[in-house]
Amino acid sequence: LSLSLSLSLSLSLFLSLALLSLYRSVSLSLSCPPSLFLLPPLSLSDCLGRVPMTTVPVYCATKHGVVGFSRSLSLFPQEHNMYCYALCPGFVLTPLLKSGFEAVTGMKEYVKGIGFVPAEKVAEGVVQLCTTQPKSGSVMRVTHSKGIDFEKFRSSRL
Repeated sequence: LSLSLSLSLSLSLFLSLALLSLYRSVSLSLSCPPSLFLLPPLSLSDCLGRVPMTTVPVYCATKHGVVGFSRSLSLFPQEHNMYCYALCPGFVLTPLLKSGFEAVTGMKEYVKGIGFVPAEKVAEGVVQLCTTQPKSGSVMRVTHSKGIDFEKFRSSRL
């Protein structure tokens, strides 16, 4: 996809992408009472939920939505026992990512410049989120350069 092609996506395709990305996070978090969760709700975004990429703006928008939804849920008072986290791994070399190298101009060079994250490192991040209970609304990054850490945000309250 070129930038002009990705910006001219039809409304129905945009809505399909948004639903695909956001549906799991919203439905899991709102479909049953928090007391039924064995583990805290975990929203899966990726590094493009924290930074923009001009060649895939619709994808980035939906991933930003997942992060924003998770952070917004964390504002519920803790007496409701609502904890929610977002996991934002860097680029993991998967067949889907490899196919993106051919479909998105400049993506291969962009990703190689950042570096790949081993899938095992992402799994380690999931285990850490589920066992250490960081502050609700935390956004965990798993990147090639910094390993596992948490995004620092300003206060979420308006």
